[in-house]
Amino acid sequence: EINVNDSNNDNETTVEGETDHTSQISSTSSSDNIYQPPEGWVSVDEAFRNAESHIGACDKYSWNKWPDGSEGPACLMFVREMYQRQNPGIASAEAAADIARSKGALHPMTEEPPIGVYIVWDENPATQWGHIVIYKGKNADGEKEVYSSGCSKTSAGQCNFIGTLEYLIQAERNTQPAGWVYPHDLF
Repeated sequence: EINVNDSNNDNETTVEGETDHTSQISSTSSSDNIYQPPEGWVSVDEAFRNAESHIGACDKYSWNKWPDGSEGPACLMFVREMYQRQNPGIASAEAAADIARSKGALHPMTEEPPIGVYIVWDENPATQWGHIVIYKGKNADGEKEVYSSGCSKTSAGQCNFIGTLEYLIQAERNTQPAGWVYPHDLF
């Protein structure tokens, strides 16, 4: 059992049970699923707190520069480190989508993603790497929101932001996500 903050009404809700790494949030105002990381992983709450601490910051997650100075997809480092995982050598979000697909772990966007999973783009006309974000859940307007690295044109120039999935689709030059994946299926 874990507690999560229900963004629709700012009340604490309780999550019980486990089915395929998701649980139903037992709240009258929400019927979303929430990802249940395996033993040894940080909780979704902690991953979200980690992500929140970087919102608006122009830090190592904002640019395509890795700490060693080489170039690479900052988004992949962002989502991995929010769950405090080590890099298993995945070179890009596009490669992450390919790995998930090869494992049969890439779920189509026609399935409702559980809160806390990764949503991944395997192609993007603007970059060579694709993109990957953490699904935050639905906002008060019912729009799907994500935590993303990088800069948002709609967040007053801030880096690392919370945006709607629709905004990200537009930012990815109207490229639809390849799907969603449980974090433990990549790291």
